[in-house]
Amino acid sequence: MNLVFKEQVAVRVDDVNFGGHLDHARLISLMHQARVQVFKKLGVSELDCAGNLMVMRSLEIKYSALSYLDDVLEMSLEITINRACVVISYEIKNLNQNKRAARAEIQMAVINKNTGQAIAPSVFLEAINF
Repeated sequence: MNLVFKEQVAVRVDDVNFGGHLDHARLISLMHQARVQVFKKLGVSELDCAGNLMVMRSLEIKYSALSYLDDVLEMSLEITINRACVVISYEIKNLNQNKRAARAEIQMAVINKNTGQAIAPSVFLEAINF
């Protein structure tokens, strides 16, 4: 199962660091913003995935180019499920420069709200009626 979505976000003044380019922590925030929008379209959230929580398990970012104030980033999100987690792969393209800015991957575990235990990530598919 592969689901692919695209979201665009602009680099704002508070996203830029003292070096004049997009700050690492702010890119993570922009990625989170795009993920929340995609989840909203799917009818789920990190707080309610068929009555369960989704929590960050890991994050990896590989940069290709710097981004600057007012640059528009197109984030292509590909969602896959493995036996342990929901994997969200990001291809981040700077539309102003017409080149890749970064690639990233997030792994999210699905946690039972009552027990605090990780459960099979296939519940994500059930939550989005896939």
